[in-house]
Amino acid sequence: VEIERQGRWLPAPSLPAFVAVVYLAKCQLVPLSGQWVSEKDLSCREFFRGPHLLQTDPVLDRFGQAAADFVAAARNYEGVEIDETGDAAVRLWVLPSIPIKLVLWCGDEELGPALTVLFDKSIDMLLPGDGI
Repeated sequence: VEIERQGRWLPAPSLPAFVAVVYLAKCQLVPLSGQWVSEKDLSCREFFRGPHLLQTDPVLDRFGQAAADFVAAARNYEGVEIDETGDAAVRLWVLPSIPIKLVLWCGDEELGPALTVLFDKSIDMLLPGDGI
């Protein structure tokens, strides 16, 4: 993808760069709500379908049976273990004003592992669906 700037065609900024610009434009104006929600509770919930489902499989493949390793890995990214449902839960700051909670349920003989991603509701005002 390219954009025209002053009569020249230049490569478009990458999605992470776009997300950073949108975030920086809004982050000072939006306080944390303290309300934790899943992607299904966000105003952009319709975005998270088909190819845009949150990709939890890589985490589950690695940590689906290893709650302690999950917490240790989160600590490598300044995550902290939190008291939440599930076999393990951590809070991470993906950007300075955007925390997420990851709640892991380890699999057993009857059910496979599961990972719930929770966002502070304020993310609704900070980033569009494709930035989340």
